[in-house]
Amino acid sequence: MILDLVILIAASASNLALGSLVFARNHQRAESRAFFGISVSITAWTICNYLTDRAPSLALDQLFALSLIHI
Repeated sequence: MILDLVILIAASASNLALGSLVFARNHQRAESRAFFGISVSITAWTICNYLTDRAPSLALDQLFALSLIHI
C-alpha cells in the first residue's frame, strides 16, 4: 500500500511539473493552456482512480453511501 502511494505521488508530481513547465514557457499559446489542462485532468483522474481502488480500506464507500442518503 505504501509503494502504491509513493508511485501515485511521483506520477502526479511529475505530470503536474511537466504541465506547469509547458505552461510557464509560453502561457499565451492555446496549446500550452490545453496541455496544462490535460495534465491537471489526468492527475485528478489518477488520484480518483487510486481512491476508488482503495475505497474499502479508506472507508470512502461509507462516506459515499451517506452522501446518497442526503440527496
